[in-house]
Amino acid sequence: MSISLQRLAMPVMVVTILTFTYLIFSKRRQRPNKTLLHPPGPPASEMPAENAWIKFQQWGKEYGELVYLQEKNILILNTSRVVNDLLEKRASNYSDRQITPMIELSGIHNIFSIAVRFFGFIECPENKRFELAFMKRFSDEWRRDRKLFLHNFRPATIDRFHPHQYDKVHNFLRHLASSPHEFMQHTIELSQSLVLSSVYGLDVRSDDPLIKMAMEALELIDEVMNPGSFPVIERFPWLYYFPSWFPGCRFKKVAGQCSERIEKMNTVPFDMAMENQVKGLKSSMIAELAIQHQGDPEMTQAVRRMGLLSYAAAADTTMSSISSFLLSMCLHPDIQRKGQEEIDRVIGQDRLPTFEDRWSLPYVVERRAVW
Repeated sequence: MSISLQRLAMPVMVVTILTFTYLIFSKRRQRPNKTLLHPPGPPASEMPAENAWIKFQQWGKEYGELVYLQEKNILILNTSRVVNDLLEKRASNYSDRQITPMIELSGIHNIFSIAVRFFGFIECPENKRFELAFMKRFSDEWRRDRKLFLHNFRPATIDRFHPHQYDKVHNFLRHLASSPHEFMQHTIELSQSLVLSSVYGLDVRSDDPLIKMAMEALELIDEVMNPGSFPVIERFPWLYYFPSWFPGCRFKKVAGQCSERIEKMNTVPFDMAMENQVKGLKSSMIAELAIQHQGDPEMTQAVRRMGLLSYAAAADTTMSSISSFLLSMCLHPDIQRKGQEEIDRVIGQDRLPTFEDRWSLPYVVERRAVW
């Protein structure tokens, strides 16, 4: 027993000294720099670990469109106008993102590389949900990945996804009519099947292992990406180098689980799509691109990442958008009734609306944009 205590004494002493040293220097570093002007904001200690967008909206009303947490160097964007001004019009200035120890440990920064919106360090509470996207530093690789993504999902090419969307949405409506009490299960199936069919050429049902795998991964990603979920590693980043069994290092186990599930999302549907393509069973966008860039390992990996980002982001945001729309229609039956009246008047009751009908349905299109 005494030998074991002696062996533990030195590591504990080293950790104690490192902790006090870090606290002293971090306190000095966090002193406000009065020579620099920053937007107003609360102390970083008030950063919520759950339902952050609710708190961000409250801060927006109190502090304005820009809310800055100086201790964590986090800027919160509270309106779409500010988001557009900073992230679109001045994208060259604000394309880089901070990489936290948890992002690096989980491997997220090596996979998700296309800045579609913002998550974690630059947020927009108007969206209510945070979309995956910024995990790679601004670089040549980031630019290549973004170019590949935008080229294959640009407005001129999205018509090719319409058959997949019609098929899956019609299935969703049939399921909703037959078992409305299971609407969330149907919504999850729709959000997953849409992207897996459109990108990978895979048909799935709600009980498919691919759907379960994606939902588990997204839950872990949410936990890893949420500021304040792992205060120990945020406060003491040098714990990055300690083993997972060390007291207080549970974050390493979570990061390892997240990395494992992301890797499965990155490989399983891709391998299935490639197998279907090679065997002549079914073609897909992702397999065609991979074959097109065969012999170029870097581009092949970029194609994999593009598929993974589509898989993860669409699964989360589509589900959130549809469930929010269903809730809004239940809360506002008058809006639902007016929209249905316009559809019945313009389309009739013999068929469902198509994308070509959009401009003939001004009220429905306007309400869709609002909700």
